[in-house]
Amino acid sequence: MSTNIKVTATLLESAGWTEAQIDRYYKLLDRKMQRGLSALSVSDRRFYNSALPACSKAQSAIDKAIREGQTRRVSGKQPVETKLHYRYCQADMLNYLQQAELLPGEELAIVIIRQEQLRALTIYQPTLDQVDTTRRGQFAATEADFLDLAAALGRHLPYDGVAHTTTMKQKFADTWNDRWTIYYDRLASNAVALDGQDALEFRAIVRPAVEQFIRSLPSVAQAVAA
Repeated sequence: MSTNIKVTATLLESAGWTEAQIDRYYKLLDRKMQRGLSALSVSDRRFYNSALPACSKAQSAIDKAIREGQTRRVSGKQPVETKLHYRYCQADMLNYLQQAELLPGEELAIVIIRQEQLRALTIYQPTLDQVDTTRRGQFAATEADFLDLAAALGRHLPYDGVAHTTTMKQKFADTWNDRWTIYYDRLASNAVALDGQDALEFRAIVRPAVEQFIRSLPSVAQAVAA
């Protein structure tokens, strides 16, 4: 087991705990802090004590995935930064940064999502072969939920979605699929700027979800399980 592990909601989520289980853990922690361990029933104590090994196992899996990614880099295999999916995410992010008219201190919600995707891809170094990339659409619903959350918090920007999509099509003319036009047009129509604490809290929500998804990609999951 990994050492010096602290129980966190992010690690519990990575370990497969449900929202209800995580909520139960923190309620038990609060009761323990106020009234002592004796205030917990035997079953509650057993459940409470299961959190630390669950987090330790989750952290070990994360550490192993990171090591596997670093090994793939050192071994000379093609790094994730050269893969088409990574370059799409990066180009999309830069496109927004170049065209959006942000006020000082603002960040675009979609840019935060892209930054976290690029960060996770760099850390875990998935192979992004066909088996991996066919799963990318599974994150679309989560991404839409994130953008809905941002829309409720931030400032909607006037943004030229047609120009955005046109730029993407020009950059990737040889590999462009026309069905992606609808996807990029939809994203561009949801350009939302977040300021200060809202941006920080949004990133804190996005990061663990993105990491969990990248860890679920077959190439990463297989490396962790090996």
